[in-house]
Amino acid sequence: MTASSVDPLALVKLTALMARTKGRAEVTVGVIDGPVRMQHRI
Repeated sequence: MTASSVDPLALVKLTALMARTKGRAEVTVGVIDGPVRMQHRI
């Protein structure tokens, strides 16, 4: 399987979740795709 043939939603296991609901335009979900530095100064 090549990187271009990987379904991004399946990669982060969102396919099953998306099958359970139609969603709502006013609800936004963010997916963090990398490490998060918790000690970052604001």
